[in-house]
Amino acid sequence: MVIAMEEHPTYQTGHESEEEHWPTTDDLVSMARAHRQCEEYPTPEELLRNPPVVMRGLCDYVLSGEADAYHIAYAIASLIEVIEQVRAETNYSDSSKH
Repeated sequence: MVIAMEEHPTYQTGHESEEEHWPTTDDLVSMARAHRQCEEYPTPEELLRNPPVVMRGLCDYVLSGEADAYHIAYAIASLIEVIEQVRAETNYSDSSKH
């Protein structure tokens, strides 16, 4: 599973300066949402059709040694975004049936 991402700033360990911003999960989810709108991604339905395949891809990515903590967190945030999107669509369609 390869997820395209923009370059992220290099963070230093130690105290944050006022200029540094450590991304939160919500920041990464928002970034994944924006990327999904701008780039060709599998649809949420495609990703959630077989969760074990997606999770195995993520696990292989982590084990490859090519992923740093930021990229792993982004991949997880991307999955969170997909789940939230499908839930929102499901809730919308369920409420429109009443």
